[in-house]
Amino acid sequence: MRFEEKRFKKLLEDSSSYYKVPEYQRAYEWDTNEKRKRNQVKEFWEDLNEFIDGRSDFPMGNIIILKKGDEHEVVDGQQRVTTSLILIKSIIDRLKKLGYERKANELKDKYIVFQEKDFTKIKFRPQEYDRNFWDDFIVYGKNNRTTETPSQKKIKEAKEFFDKSLRSL
Repeated sequence: MRFEEKRFKKLLEDSSSYYKVPEYQRAYEWDTNEKRKRNQVKEFWEDLNEFIDGRSDFPMGNIIILKKGDEHEVVDGQQRVTTSLILIKSIIDRLKKLGYERKANELKDKYIVFQEKDFTKIKFRPQEYDRNFWDDFIVYGKNNRTTETPSQKKIKEAKEFFDKSLRSL
């Protein structure tokens, strides 16, 4: 067992590894509700836009990974990783709607799934109780998937927030 510190970009671009959030970590809980004290998804979006505009550095920070053989557990940074992948999925969906199918597929193959021999492997796995929802809703784009847990509801709300934000660009 050993810990690794990875820059966010390196983590996502690593085509030979997959990552999971261990059960002892908290479920996805970043909020999109404007009435709440903190709207982390909106803050993430605004920070990203300020970075793109050159007004600030993007405070993504490091991601702490516990490597156990072929398995990589996201020990610190799981909320940021999950939110980033939700945004990437929204970008993929938007590209498809605009007719950029090839670019959308390239992004999906780089950040969401990867080929391992004769099958496709999902690159990121949230906690066990959210995995089926993640696979259906984020990986395979089944937008009619019903939420069963508070974290699934927040994943869906974050996706809807990013979809709406990208449409308004």
